[in-house]
Amino acid sequence: MALDLGATKFASMRSRDGSPGPLRTTTIPILNDAAEEFAHIARFLAEDSGSILGQPILCVAPCLDESGRVISWPNRPHWSGFPLLEEMGKCLGAPVGCLGDGEAAALADAKDGNIGAQISLHFGTGVASGIVANGRLLRFGAVNAELGHIALDAKGPPCVCGKTGCVQALWRSCVNGDISPKELAESLARLTLALSQIFPACIVTFGGRLLEVSEDMIENIRSATNRLSPPSAWFPEIRRSSCGLNAPVVGALRQAVRSLSTSPCVATASGPAS
Repeated sequence: MALDLGATKFASMRSRDGSPGPLRTTTIPILNDAAEEFAHIARFLAEDSGSILGQPILCVAPCLDESGRVISWPNRPHWSGFPLLEEMGKCLGAPVGCLGDGEAAALADAKDGNIGAQISLHFGTGVASGIVANGRLLRFGAVNAELGHIALDAKGPPCVCGKTGCVQALWRSCVNGDISPKELAESLARLTLALSQIFPACIVTFGGRLLEVSEDMIENIRSATNRLSPPSAWFPEIRRSSCGLNAPVVGALRQAVRSLSTSPCVATASGPAS
């Protein structure tokens, strides 16, 4: 079973054989009270009857601490401190595993056995991100990466995270018509090149709603990247996500299937997680 807690919606997906199944969704109301908003999710889950094989995996927009409490969620700051995994486990009657929504999208886009790094950027209400190397998620700390909140333009628009000109702020400005898709593509090209200096010859995958603002977005990012830097051993490969809007929940389902026979496929900078 895979679950997806996004900025505005909650979704669940079950599968008998590991392939993506029907997706159920509900809009999460904004009530400015975490417990009341979670109660809506709990009622939605109560309608999803049937036994669960293996560990349910929840992919989340907010950042959680090691106990499963919400550390931060710019879109719903009133969730800070809410014991999300504990409450979710009560609803399902089983311990729940967790991935960042960008990490789940990265697992959906990645291929097992790839050498080097694959970086996924998934655009929705915000910008989710994840890094996969050799089929395993990379984390360089206790919490998931937030590539969507890397500041790219000191004179850019403000973001709900408190920064100015970060990737998510530029994305929202493009959605709102304040900057053009080509301007956004230029910024994403700068981000892509910066990431490739840290992860040489990485694969950078763009997905979610990004392609809705321009059918030529991927090509525009490629062209801008080529203009900014000559090809080198560090040069990235730029791809379109193969999983579309449902990449986070598809990646969570993939992790749920793995939980039947393996330990969680999350690695830290110093080695596999215990």
